[in-house]
Amino acid sequence: MGAQEKFGEVVRLVRNGMYERFHRDPIVTNFDPGQLKISIEMGQTDFLTFTILALDLERKSARDVAEGVLKGYGDARKKADLLRYAKLEFPSADSVRLAPEDAYDPEVFRVVLELKFSGVRVVSRFTRELWDHTADFAELQAHMERHRWRDTVNRATTPVTLGDSGWIDSASDEAAFEKLVRFVREDPRLQEIDVTFQPGTFRLQIAGKPFWDYMVDVQRLRKGNSSSYALSIVDKWAEWRERLKR
Repeated sequence: MGAQEKFGEVVRLVRNGMYERFHRDPIVTNFDPGQLKISIEMGQTDFLTFTILALDLERKSARDVAEGVLKGYGDARKKADLLRYAKLEFPSADSVRLAPEDAYDPEVFRVVLELKFSGVRVVSRFTRELWDHTADFAELQAHMERHRWRDTVNRATTPVTLGDSGWIDSASDEAAFEKLVRFVREDPRLQEIDVTFQPGTFRLQIAGKPFWDYMVDVQRLRKGNSSSYALSIVDKWAEWRERLKR
């Protein structure tokens, strides 16, 4: 199957998915075969555009490429629905917006809302686990209402985080993270080697050339047993260092 023929199959699958999964008329999906672009209407004047890499088209099946486009659309639509809902819940807010992704760690927080009231900024974060485990905004909204999202945000004075099991005490997470770092530093293999960490992003770095950067699994951190987790982290670092020597 040639590239153009395969791209045509991707477009067909995306259009079918738009109808079957999102109940939208396939006509909302436009395409440019010359540039391998697929555009989907998000509103009357807004379009979400996906550029298909020629390498992806060559290596992946048409179904896998189409699934990536459909997932990207579903994620964008979910964000738009969340933003619309937040604006309806707080009509008197000076502004309600999605925080830019470079303002937080997407491995920990999948989406972050920023609301401003008379100059006061309120931050509402949604964990990656919660976002990924809710199929669409209807499921997310039900979870938010079950945990009284509006009331919690309305009285928040510090950033609040909603996770799979409800509201998360970020202070407890950060305390557990610092305890984990302490156990990592105490490992005999790291004597005279600096271990630094970033509490806000749950990352730790072990010095060296190059240094080793590790993203802590917050879900595992919450299960406790920091000493065992610290041992596994240093084991991973030791394996990585051995591979560099080869």
